Amino acid sequence: FIHSTEEFFRNYTTNNFFSELVVFTSISTRALKYMSSLKLLKIMACISCMSGLYLALIGCLDLRSPIWLIIGLACFVGVTGSIGANSMANLLRILPQQAGTASGLSVSMQFGIGAIMSYLVSLLFSSYGAASMNAVIGISASLCLISLLLTKGMHES
Repeated sequence: FIHSTEEFFRNYTTNNFFSELVVFTSISTRALKYMSSLKLLKIMACISCMSGLYLALIGCLDLRSPIWLIIGLACFVGVTGSIGANSMANLLRILPQQAGTASGLSVSMQFGIGAIMSYLVSLLFSSYGAASMNAVIGISASLCLISLLLTKGMHES
Protein backbone atom coordinates (compact mmCIF):
# COMPACT_ATOMS: atom_id res chain seq x y z
CA PHE A 1 0.00 0.00 0.00
CA ILE A 2 2.22 2.75 -1.23
CA HIS A 3 0.13 5.85 -1.88
CA SER A 4 1.01 9.50 -2.06
CA THR A 5 -0.45 11.96 0.42
CA GLU A 6 -2.79 13.24 -2.28
CA GLU A 7 -4.05 9.75 -3.10
CA PHE A 8 -4.61 9.01 0.58
CA PHE A 9 -6.51 12.28 1.06
CA ARG A 10 -8.67 11.61 -2.00
CA ASN A 11 -9.46 8.08 -0.82
CA TYR A 12 -10.15 9.23 2.74
CA THR A 13 -12.50 12.05 1.75
CA THR A 14 -14.29 9.85 -0.77
CA ASN A 15 -14.87 7.20 1.91
CA ASN A 16 -16.12 9.67 4.49
CA PHE A 17 -18.48 11.55 2.23
CA PHE A 18 -20.07 8.70 0.32
CA SER A 19 -20.13 5.98 2.93
CA GLU A 20 -20.52 7.52 6.35
CA LEU A 21 -22.34 10.76 5.66
CA VAL A 22 -24.67 9.68 2.91
CA VAL A 23 -25.21 5.96 2.51
CA PHE A 24 -24.98 4.33 5.94
CA THR A 25 -26.39 7.27 7.88
CA SER A 26 -29.42 7.30 5.59
CA ILE A 27 -29.86 3.56 5.89
CA SER A 28 -29.50 3.69 9.66
CA THR A 29 -32.01 6.51 10.05
CA ARG A 30 -34.60 4.79 7.88
CA ALA A 31 -34.00 1.38 9.44
CA LEU A 32 -34.82 2.67 12.93
CA LYS A 33 -38.40 3.16 11.74
CA TYR A 34 -38.71 -0.59 11.21
CA MET A 35 -36.47 -2.18 13.85
CA SER A 36 -35.09 -1.57 17.30
CA SER A 37 -31.75 0.09 17.92
CA LEU A 38 -30.45 -3.21 19.29
CA LYS A 39 -31.27 -5.11 16.11
CA LEU A 40 -29.73 -2.32 14.02
CA LEU A 41 -26.63 -2.40 16.25
CA LYS A 42 -26.25 -6.13 15.64
CA ILE A 43 -26.61 -5.69 11.88
CA MET A 44 -24.08 -2.84 11.78
CA ALA A 45 -21.65 -4.82 13.97
CA CYS A 46 -21.92 -7.72 11.50
CA ILE A 47 -21.19 -5.38 8.59
CA SER A 48 -18.25 -3.95 10.52
CA CYS A 49 -16.91 -7.42 11.26
CA MET A 50 -17.25 -8.60 7.66
CA SER A 51 -15.60 -5.47 6.25
CA GLY A 52 -12.84 -5.65 8.89
CA LEU A 53 -12.09 -9.26 8.00
CA TYR A 54 -12.20 -8.30 4.32
CA LEU A 55 -9.61 -5.57 4.97
CA ALA A 56 -7.43 -8.02 6.88
CA LEU A 57 -7.69 -10.48 3.98
CA ILE A 58 -6.67 -7.96 1.32
CA GLY A 59 -3.79 -6.94 3.56
CA CYS A 60 -2.64 -10.56 3.81
CA LEU A 61 -3.05 -11.11 0.07
CA ASP A 62 -1.11 -7.88 -0.59
CA LEU A 63 -3.70 -6.51 -3.01
CA ARG A 64 -2.27 -3.09 -3.81
CA SER A 65 -5.05 -1.57 -5.88
CA PRO A 66 -6.66 1.33 -3.99
CA ILE A 67 -10.13 0.20 -5.12
CA TRP A 68 -9.91 -2.89 -2.88
CA LEU A 69 -9.03 -0.70 0.08
CA ILE A 70 -11.77 1.83 -0.68
CA ILE A 71 -14.46 -0.87 -0.81
CA GLY A 72 -13.52 -2.23 2.62
CA LEU A 73 -12.99 1.16 4.23
CA ALA A 74 -16.28 2.48 2.86
CA CYS A 75 -18.19 -0.25 4.66
CA PHE A 76 -16.09 -0.17 7.82
CA VAL A 77 -16.04 3.59 8.27
CA GLY A 78 -19.65 3.90 7.18
CA VAL A 79 -21.06 1.85 10.04
CA THR A 80 -18.97 3.33 12.85
CA GLY A 81 -21.35 6.24 13.41
CA SER A 82 -24.35 3.94 13.62
CA ILE A 83 -22.54 1.54 15.94
CA GLY A 84 -21.60 4.37 18.30
CA ALA A 85 -25.08 5.90 18.37
CA ASN A 86 -26.93 2.61 18.78
CA SER A 87 -24.45 1.36 21.39
CA MET A 88 -25.10 4.46 23.47
CA ALA A 89 -28.88 4.15 23.01
CA ASN A 90 -28.81 0.54 24.21
CA LEU A 91 -26.43 1.30 27.05
CA LEU A 92 -28.76 4.01 28.31
CA ARG A 93 -31.73 1.68 27.89
CA ILE A 94 -30.03 -0.91 30.11
CA LEU A 95 -28.74 1.56 32.72
CA PRO A 96 -31.13 4.54 32.77
CA GLN A 97 -30.36 5.34 36.43
CA GLN A 98 -26.63 5.60 35.71
CA ALA A 99 -26.77 7.44 32.38
CA GLY A 100 -23.87 9.79 33.15
CA THR A 101 -21.58 7.07 34.44
CA ALA A 102 -22.46 4.72 31.58
CA SER A 103 -21.90 7.43 28.97
CA GLY A 104 -18.58 8.50 30.50
CA LEU A 105 -17.34 4.94 30.77
CA SER A 106 -18.31 4.23 27.18
CA VAL A 107 -16.41 7.23 25.83
CA SER A 108 -13.39 6.49 28.03
CA MET A 109 -13.30 2.91 26.79
CA GLN A 110 -13.46 4.09 23.16
CA PHE A 111 -10.42 6.31 23.69
CA GLY A 112 -8.55 3.64 25.65
CA ILE A 113 -9.18 0.90 23.11
CA GLY A 114 -8.27 3.30 20.30
CA ALA A 115 -4.94 4.04 22.00
CA ILE A 116 -4.22 0.33 22.48
CA MET A 117 -5.04 -0.45 18.85
CA SER A 118 -2.88 2.46 17.63
CA TYR A 119 0.01 1.08 19.66
CA LEU A 120 -0.59 -2.36 18.16
CA VAL A 121 -0.46 -0.90 14.64
CA SER A 122 2.83 0.81 15.44
CA LEU A 123 4.31 -2.44 16.78
CA LEU A 124 3.24 -4.42 13.71
CA PHE A 125 4.06 -1.74 11.13
CA SER A 126 7.81 -2.36 11.07
CA SER A 127 7.27 -6.02 10.16
CA TYR A 128 4.12 -5.95 8.07
CA GLY A 129 3.85 -2.40 6.73
CA ALA A 130 0.46 -0.95 5.91
CA ALA A 131 -1.17 -4.38 6.07
CA SER A 132 -0.83 -4.12 9.87
CA MET A 133 -3.57 -1.46 9.90
CA ASN A 134 -5.86 -3.78 7.97
CA ALA A 135 -5.13 -6.59 10.42
CA VAL A 136 -5.88 -4.38 13.43
CA ILE A 137 -9.13 -3.20 11.82
CA GLY A 138 -10.09 -6.86 11.32
CA ILE A 139 -9.26 -7.69 14.93
CA SER A 140 -11.15 -4.65 16.24
CA ALA A 141 -14.24 -5.35 14.16
CA SER A 142 -14.28 -8.99 15.24
CA LEU A 143 -13.93 -8.04 18.90
CA CYS A 144 -16.78 -5.55 18.48
CA LEU A 145 -19.16 -8.24 17.29
CA ILE A 146 -17.99 -10.82 19.82
CA SER A 147 -18.32 -8.42 22.74
CA LEU A 148 -21.80 -7.39 21.60
CA LEU A 149 -22.94 -10.99 21.43
CA LEU A 150 -21.48 -11.81 24.86
CA THR A 151 -22.78 -8.72 26.69
CA LYS A 152 -25.46 -9.32 29.31
CA GLY A 153 -28.58 -7.23 28.90
CA MET A 154 -28.33 -7.06 25.13
CA HIS A 155 -31.73 -8.53 24.43
CA GLU A 156 -34.98 -7.00 23.25
CA SER A 157 -37.19 -5.56 25.95
